[in-house]
Amino acid sequence: MTRYLKAVTGLPLNYEGYAYLPHVMFIFLPFYMFYLTLGGSPLPIMGVHDPAHPFKVFFHPDVFTFLFFIKIPILIADVFIALTLYKHFDKRAAWFYVLAPYSVFVSSVWGMFDSMVALFLLTALLLKKQRFPWAGLVYGLSLMKFYTIYAGIPILYGVWKQRGFKALASFIVGVALSQLPTLYFFVLNLRAFLGAALLFHSESFGGGVNR
Repeated sequence: MTRYLKAVTGLPLNYEGYAYLPHVMFIFLPFYMFYLTLGGSPLPIMGVHDPAHPFKVFFHPDVFTFLFFIKIPILIADVFIALTLYKHFDKRAAWFYVLAPYSVFVSSVWGMFDSMVALFLLTALLLKKQRFPWAGLVYGLSLMKFYTIYAGIPILYGVWKQRGFKALASFIVGVALSQLPTLYFFVLNLRAFLGAALLFHSESFGGGVNR
C-alpha cells in the first residue's frame, strides 16, 4: 500500500494500516460515497502538482472537500453528545464539552472519531437502565477504539446488580451481535486482523495528541 500510494500520488506517503475494528468504516462509507457522487476524486491528493509544498496539499480543493464530508459523522456525534449531556445530565457539562479545546481539536483539527466512540458509550450508559440488549449493542460499537473496554467491567457489574443475570445475559448478547463484523474479518484474515487491529495498539508507545 505504501508503494501504491507513492506511485499514484507522487507524494512521500506511508500507509500505516487500518488499526481499528471495522464498524467505523461502515459509518464513514455513505459520506465517502456522497463525496464521490459530487465528483470528488477517490484519491483527493492526486491533483496536487507540487508535493514539495505541504500547504498546496492541505488546501487543494479535493482535499478540503473530502475532509469536509468525511468529518460530518464526527461532528454529528459531537452535537448529539452535547444534546445528551444537556438533556440527561447537566447544562454546564454540555457547554464544557462544546467549548473544551480538546474536544474541538480532536474532532475538527486532528480528525479522529473519538466523539463517535464517546457517543456510543454515553448512550450505552443511558440504555443500561432498562434496554439491556440495546445497551450491549451500543457499548459494543464503542469498542471501535479499545479504550472503552475499561468501562466494560463496571457496566457489567451495574447491569447485574440492577436486574440480575437475565439482564446481564441480554447485555452480553447485544455486545456479541455488535461484533459480527469483527468476527467476519477475524475469520477472513486472522493474521492481518490481529496485526493491524490489536498488536499495532499494544506495541505503540504513548505520546502525541490522542494517547
